Amino acid sequence: TMQEKKTDDTPDPSRPSLKKNAWLRNYIPLFFGESVSMLGSFVVQFAITWWLTVTTGDPSILANGTIFIRLPGALFGPFLSSVVDRMDRRLVLAVTDAIISAGTIFLVAMFWLDRVKIWHIFLVFGISSIFGNIQWSAVTAVTSSIVPEEHLQRTEGLTVTVQSLFTLAGPMLGALLIETFALPVHIVLSIDVITATIAILLLLTIKIPKVVNPPETAITLTSMWHDMTEGFGFIFSNKGFLYLIGIFAFINLALNPVFTFMPLMITDYFHMGASELGWLQAAGGAGMGLGGLVMTIWGGFKRKMNTIIFGNALFALFLIMLAAASPNLYWLALIAFFLASVSQPISNSPIMAILQSKIPHDLQGRVFTLTISLISVVQPLILLVAGPVARITGVHFWYWVGAVGMSVATVLFFIPSVYRIEDKDFENGNGIAIVQTVTEEISISH
Repeated sequence: TMQEKKTDDTPDPSRPSLKKNAWLRNYIPLFFGESVSMLGSFVVQFAITWWLTVTTGDPSILANGTIFIRLPGALFGPFLSSVVDRMDRRLVLAVTDAIISAGTIFLVAMFWLDRVKIWHIFLVFGISSIFGNIQWSAVTAVTSSIVPEEHLQRTEGLTVTVQSLFTLAGPMLGALLIETFALPVHIVLSIDVITATIAILLLLTIKIPKVVNPPETAITLTSMWHDMTEGFGFIFSNKGFLYLIGIFAFINLALNPVFTFMPLMITDYFHMGASELGWLQAAGGAGMGLGGLVMTIWGGFKRKMNTIIFGNALFALFLIMLAAASPNLYWLALIAFFLASVSQPISNSPIMAILQSKIPHDLQGRVFTLTISLISVVQPLILLVAGPVARITGVHFWYWVGAVGMSVATVLFFIPSVYRIEDKDFENGNGIAIVQTVTEEISISH
């Protein structure tokens, strides 16, 4: 076969250049551009979330909004995941940025004309979630094709550090513009259009290695279905990877009400306003930045899974501290959220390094998209319950649920096939493997 004839000296077009530090010329513009785009996204999210909070004050609105925003990406993302592996990934990044920005422009117009409806917001963010999932998969796949394997964990930490600066700036900037300068919402939303334009322009300056496409390069309904089943086959053929997705889905169940109800936690529990919400979210961004810097310098334990468990345990501990803060101890909640955010990159960076190094490059687009869809699809389940329950118990109850859930998740990482995931090479699967694996799991459970 062609693969057997290939010699060790033949360069792999999907791997980073071996020339010392040559990869930095492409990596730096990529992550800086996407991070700047993220700044605009965080400003928009803060502005919209605060507008919904002060306009409705209803936890069910925030819960239902999160459902409508996340569910389309989880449902349609898998079917569209093949575009990341079949198209020029730079084009994928530019187009998704442009589509998300177009949605923001629509909202700018609706707010400017004073004709905005809540369903407008849900619709725009729902569409954005579809292309946002594809964009995240493309960025992750491109990063692993640019960055040498030995630098993946450290660059992931560096990326989190830089992006966290914008995560820090986004809520602060949003709160400053809304409360201090009293700018109308449509002006605040316009920032996202500017940052998306910067990201697209920076994409034009980089070179991205091409991935060897499947024989049938045309994107058709048949090819998209084939790619989706191939991606599912890969996931279900690797038990440790499948269980890892299950653990993160469980973490999403535990944490989604925590982040969804944060604005109401500020207004109803701590009895404060937009500035305090901005400071809390800024503390989260600063914490993530510090955690990313720690990972960049330290690099984690030799065994990556030990680093993951350590970071997850810290997150659970500080979330307990956040839940324990009484209504007159906002400053304790601020410190607790900052420390919990520090632990987040410590837990997440090694996971991405493991997956980026083990998943074949020509499968990464669809596998990463399917992964985030499988993790996200469970979110509506908890939020359908969380909104009505929060009306009865208050939103603070869900912070204790999140703390307990994260504690349980820390223990789940010790499942043998998950704990040893970095020791084994992933197997290539196929669509048939999905049925076989599910059948085996059902028979075992009975």
